[in-house]
Amino acid sequence: VLILVRHVDGQYLLMRRSPGKAYPLYWEATAGGSVLQGESAIEGALRELREETGIIADTLEEKERFVKDETHSAYYAFVCITSCDKESVILQEGETCDYKWADKEEILAMVNINRYIMATGSQSMRTSLRNIDKNKAEFGNNKSS
Repeated sequence: VLILVRHVDGQYLLMRRSPGKAYPLYWEATAGGSVLQGESAIEGALRELREETGIIADTLEEKERFVKDETHSAYYAFVCITSCDKESVILQEGETCDYKWADKEEILAMVNINRYIMATGSQSMRTSLRNIDKNKAEFGNNKSS
């Protein structure tokens, strides 16, 4: 599962990857991980969001689902729009070492200097920030199964 977090003020949550991870110290705009046995995609996404950011969301909006044949994996992409206190984000030890809130232009500038990585797998996730309307967060208009 992949979760893009957008604050009601229009900024996006970026998490900085820990030094011991692949792409060390790169920024990414998604929380996420694997769904545990017995969890639905939405339950797994809510859990991953809470574990990786400390944000407790009531609802998430599913924006995309797709299958990656080479890994035999199903992916679900969600958007969380939150009004949380921006200083309340919690880092997950071993996963992230910093966070910041950024607007679309700042994120695109980070992409241009190669300090930002996109989520694995989704073509629309790769282009999501280029297509975000200033008034709403979207991964794309397609839901594929």
